Amino acid sequence: MINISLLGKTSFDGEVLLLEANSPYEISAVRITVSDPKSLRLLGKDVMETEDIIKFVSSHPHESKKLVRKILEYYHGDIGEMYTHGILLKDVSRLFTFIGWMPIGAPRGLQGVGTERSLRYVGLKEKNFLENNNSNLSKINEKAFEVYQELRKSGAKKEDARYALPLSTLTEEIMQIPLGRELEKWSNYLEIQPFQECREIGNIVRKYNEELTGFSSPSPEYPPKENFMYLYEKEKKREEEIRNIEKELFKNEIKKPFIHYDPLTEVLIVKDERSISSWHQEVRNRQVMINWPSWEEVVKNENFIVPPTIPREKISYLTDFYREAHQLGIEEWSKRNEETSVYIQPLGKKMNVLFKIFGNHNIFSTVRLRACLRAQHEIRATYRRISSRLKSQFPYKLGARCEVEGKCYEPNKETCPLYSKFVEN
Repeated sequence: MINISLLGKTSFDGEVLLLEANSPYEISAVRITVSDPKSLRLLGKDVMETEDIIKFVSSHPHESKKLVRKILEYYHGDIGEMYTHGILLKDVSRLFTFIGWMPIGAPRGLQGVGTERSLRYVGLKEKNFLENNNSNLSKINEKAFEVYQELRKSGAKKEDARYALPLSTLTEEIMQIPLGRELEKWSNYLEIQPFQECREIGNIVRKYNEELTGFSSPSPEYPPKENFMYLYEKEKKREEEIRNIEKELFKNEIKKPFIHYDPLTEVLIVKDERSISSWHQEVRNRQVMINWPSWEEVVKNENFIVPPTIPREKISYLTDFYREAHQLGIEEWSKRNEETSVYIQPLGKKMNVLFKIFGNHNIFSTVRLRACLRAQHEIRATYRRISSRLKSQFPYKLGARCEVEGKCYEPNKETCPLYSKFVEN
């Protein structure tokens, strides 16, 4: 049985709800189906809203346990991290969920798991955007929905059509972070963000955590500052130090993507330029340490990604929208409306990011997951390049699970060309 109670609301009508379960696997079962509605088919159900999923899980505990076991067969290990409490965030922006994930992971300093309703599977069926009484944001929200619908009608996949959607697009998320010190770190981190929505949610979560546990550190503790995405370029105090290290390591490669692996220290360093959409998924890889650019850099970057399933006749239609969004973002930034400028940014906007993975086992495990053909296409391309580049240096073979183990646990695997090549044969 899962009980739901309201902890608070944001100024933008977002809701922060507490989930309290009798059994540890119940919220994991909800997270599975919120993230990937296809898993409902294992239970013979159609796509449901989050509240309906919670009701179903509460009234079918044995089915829920069976679903968790089934998903664990696919090696989605974080489902095995089970708590009897969670925080459901409804009608919050993609900007919030992106920022909220940045400090979570072993090398980033904060423990936790979570699930976001995925635009890869669910899609956007109605106008569902954060509004702040800014005419340019409203204009982009309206236009983005029109572009998204047109791309879907023309045959673009959901995961590719979403590149047109801005960071103001609303979503739902379930976060499970241990009570006490870890939840306080997360709430403190949110409260110092330059975005009102983040600060308000952080304040609601902090008050709940303090009231329930009595934990309140006299000197607030934050995850390492390296995990922050600063608003202005000048705020990035470590940037010059990082660039000096880059210059020493990579000489003339500093202005382009690169891959560097040190077999002695077992450190992989990658500089890559991909879309916000792609980094939004990469940030959930909790083994990766990421040095983010500033939001100022992102806003002023004129480059975008056109995903592969956009029909040729619709490419100029999408790029014209990209250009309009970029210009309005620059306009709002110049007016010192930085928060609105960031919300305007489409998920297709490029971000130039440096990331690191420590330890051969973590490198191997990450590539094994991300090089799979089911991975997001930009992520897959990056990790297949890593696999190819490290071929002569790495102590064992790199690639998707089917390539390195001859096994696959993904649903509908029989339709994958790599499955027939590496598993069946």
